[in-house]
Amino acid sequence: MAGVDEVLRTAPVDPDHMALIGYSYGGEMAGFVEGKTTRFKAIVSGAPVIDQFSEYGTESGSYGDRWYTGQPWRHFESAWRQSPLAYAEHGKTPFMLLQGQSDTTDPEGQSKEMYRALRQVGVLVQLLLFPHEDHAALGANFAGRPSTEPWAGVIAREHMMNFISDAFAGKVEPIKP
Repeated sequence: MAGVDEVLRTAPVDPDHMALIGYSYGGEMAGFVEGKTTRFKAIVSGAPVIDQFSEYGTESGSYGDRWYTGQPWRHFESAWRQSPLAYAEHGKTPFMLLQGQSDTTDPEGQSKEMYRALRQVGVLVQLLLFPHEDHAALGANFAGRPSTEPWAGVIAREHMMNFISDAFAGKVEPIKP
């Protein structure tokens, strides 16, 4: 947020029209932002880690997590503190999740956990599921790079832009996945 403060101080940026978009680790960081500040008018999170405990047990491999954070049951407080879900109850900003249903890196359940938590605290939240996308394919579509499902990328970017525009106008509507 210090970087955002510096941009606002030095550049002609309208603080009432800021959105945050992140994918994978950036999607996880977007989840943290949801529960910690209301400075953005819209947040888009793609393929995030939301809960270190459930992600550890459902991802395709846990080597990175074991190296970085250790086994979550051995570091309970640290693992929970490193889970955006721990802060979801403070969320207020319209939030969009994009998730590939074939993603084994950050599985579908991660986005569904955040979707449910934010709905339960009254946040306007949308969840878009892409049935044939794994982590890499949806990431490519998210960034506008070529992929095996090019229409998924068009759909994802169109939904993101509409979501952000609607959030800026105060017109975001929840949608069911």
